[in-house]
Amino acid sequence: MVASKTQRLMQALLLVAVFVANWVITLKLPVSPGIECNTGTAFPCNTAPEAWQYRNPVTMPAGQNLADPAVIRHGGRYYMTGTGPGHYTGDIQLWSSIDLVNWASEGIIYHAPRNPGDWNMYMFWAAEIFVLGGYYYLSYSASPDQVMQHHRIGIARATSITGPYVDMKDEPLFDLHQETIDQHVFDHGGMPYMYYTNHDPAARGIYVVQLAPDLNGTTGPHVLVLEKTQDETLIEAPWLVKRDGVYYLLFSANGADTPEYRVSVATSNSPFGPFTRRGHVITKNWWIPGPGHCSAVPSPDGSELFIVYHAKTSWGTSWDREVCIDRLLFEEDETMHAFGPTRDPQPLPAGVNGSAGVVPIANAGFESTGLPGWILEEPWDASLYSFMVSSSTASRIAAGSGCACHGERMLWFWSTISFPGSIRQEIGGVAGNRSCQLVAWAGSHGRQVTITVSTGGQVLATGTTSGTIVTRISLEFTTPPGNVSLSITASSP
Repeated sequence: MVASKTQRLMQALLLVAVFVANWVITLKLPVSPGIECNTGTAFPCNTAPEAWQYRNPVTMPAGQNLADPAVIRHGGRYYMTGTGPGHYTGDIQLWSSIDLVNWASEGIIYHAPRNPGDWNMYMFWAAEIFVLGGYYYLSYSASPDQVMQHHRIGIARATSITGPYVDMKDEPLFDLHQETIDQHVFDHGGMPYMYYTNHDPAARGIYVVQLAPDLNGTTGPHVLVLEKTQDETLIEAPWLVKRDGVYYLLFSANGADTPEYRVSVATSNSPFGPFTRRGHVITKNWWIPGPGHCSAVPSPDGSELFIVYHAKTSWGTSWDREVCIDRLLFEEDETMHAFGPTRDPQPLPAGVNGSAGVVPIANAGFESTGLPGWILEEPWDASLYSFMVSSSTASRIAAGSGCACHGERMLWFWSTISFPGSIRQEIGGVAGNRSCQLVAWAGSHGRQVTITVSTGGQVLATGTTSGTIVTRISLEFTTPPGNVSLSITASSP
C-alpha cells in the first residue's frame, strides 16, 4: 500500500524533529610544491568533482538487476551474486566491477540440474561466493516445491571464481526440517563458520554452525546468536565484519518487500556471541524505502568500508529492488552506521579515478568476509596531504585526503551537523594569492545552513543555503599572501 499524504507528512515532521544535516564538501586548492599526482588514470581537472562522483543505484547491464547482493573482492575486482534473474529456476549469475559502481555480467555460473525429486528445484535465493583452500564456493538456499518453508542450504564448488560451480552433494548441507536461508560464511582462525537464518516460527533468529573441513557438512552444535524482538516481524541476512577484535553482525529486519526493511547491527567479542544490539545501520528516508540485505567490502585502496545493499523502488509492498552502495563508519562506542541511503551524488570509493573518497578518522584495521584475513592498515598518507575534523558537538565526523592534479587539488570532507551546532574544518599549508572554490551538498531537510571560509579571523567567503530539502552552494575566494590556514565552518544561521 502506498503511503498516504498524512503518513508522509508525519514522517517529515519526525525527521525535522530529529534533524541532522549531512554534508559532502569539496574544496579546490592549489598544489603545494613537490607534490605529484598519482591518480592511476588520466582525466581533466575541469571535470572534477563530477569525475569523482557516483549516484545510487549502481550501474547494471541493461535489463538486469538483483536483490540480496553479496560482494567479495578478489584479484583486484569485485564480484557480486545474490537473488537475480533466473533465480526461480536455478540459474545463478555473477557480476564484476573494479569500482563498486559500474557492474558487468560474467554470465551464469551455476545451473541446477533440477532432476525430478531433487531438493533444489525452485527459488534459488541469496547466493554468496567465498574462497577457501584454493577453491571457490557458492552457497545458496533453494526449495524442492516452491514452498518457502521447505528452503534448505546447499554449497557448490569451482576452480575459478567465474565457475562453473557444481554441487558438492545431491542433498542439502544440513536439514533441520525448518526453513533455513540467507547463509553467510566467515573464516575464523582458518575454520569456516556459517551464519544463517532460521525462519521456523518456534526458532526465528540467526544461528551459527561450524562447517566440516571438507565443507560437505557441519560439525558441532547450531548456536542461536541473535533472536528477533517483538517489534520485528523477522530478522535475516547475516553478514559479519571484524574490527579491532570486535565482531559486528549486520542483519536485516522486517519484510524485504516492505518499506520498513532495514539493516541493524549487533556486536560481540566472540564470533559465537552473545551479541549485543547496537541500533540501526541504515533505514528508509524520504527518498529510499526498504534498504536491507547487505554485504560489506573495502574500497579499492582499502581505506574505506562500503555497505552494498538493495533498496525498494516504490513505497508499496512488492519485490521491486535495486542495488545501492554507501559508506560505513565506526564509532568509538563500537556502534556502526551508514551514510545513507543516498540518491544524491557521492564521492567515488577511495582509489577510483584518483578519488580520495571519504576516509573515516577512526576507520582503520578491520577485517571483512569473503576473502579471509583482510586487515586494513591506517588509511592516512601524511606525505600527500592529511587533515582532521573537529566538532563543537558530539556529531559524527569523517575526513579525507586529496590528490594534486594539473595544478589543482580536490579535497573532500564529509560531516554530520546536529542542530543546534556547528563543525569547523582546519586546512593548513595553503599557498596564498590563489583562487579557490568550495562546493557543498547538503541534505538539509528544510533548514538553512551557513558556510563560512576564513583565515586568521578574516572572512574570505560566506553563503547560506536556500533551505530546500537538498541544496548545493558554491563559494569562490582568493587566499591572502603567504602560507595560510583555512577554517571552514558550517552552522545554523
